[in-house]
Amino acid sequence: MEGEDCDEIRDRNQFRLDIEGPATVINNDLAKPGDACDVYVFLVDGLSNFGISNGIVQFSITCDAPDDVEVATGGSRGWRYEHGYNNGPRYDCGESWTESVAYQSNQAGFTVYIRPLRETGTSSYQIVALALPT
Repeated sequence: MEGEDCDEIRDRNQFRLDIEGPATVINNDLAKPGDACDVYVFLVDGLSNFGISNGIVQFSITCDAPDDVEVATGGSRGWRYEHGYNNGPRYDCGESWTESVAYQSNQAGFTVYIRPLRETGTSSYQIVALALPT
C-alpha cells in the first residue's frame, strides 16, 4: 500500500501448513516508498491433544537485495507484528529460524520489511516454510 509505515497491519498474508509437510514456498517483493512491509501468519493443521501435540515451523528467507530487507517475529503469541515490537528477534536475508507450535497455539508469524533507516529500497524475496512434529 502506498505510504505504508509498518505500524499498522495492512498487508496480512495467511497460509495454512500441515504438521507433516510439504514445505510452502512464497515469492514476493517490497519497495520503499510504497509496499514497505509484508505480514505473514502461518496456521499449522494436524495438531491435537491425542496425536501430534507439538511441533516447529522452520523458516528461511533469501533476497536479491539483502542489505535492504529485515525480518522481525511477532510479539507475544504472534498477535502484534509491527517491526521492532517488543524488541523481538530479527533476521537477515540468508538466515533461518524456527517457531514452536502446539495444538492450543498453532500460529507462527513474522513481518518482512525494508530496513527502517533506509529512505528507499526494493527487493524480491523468497520464504520457505516447513512444519514438522517434535
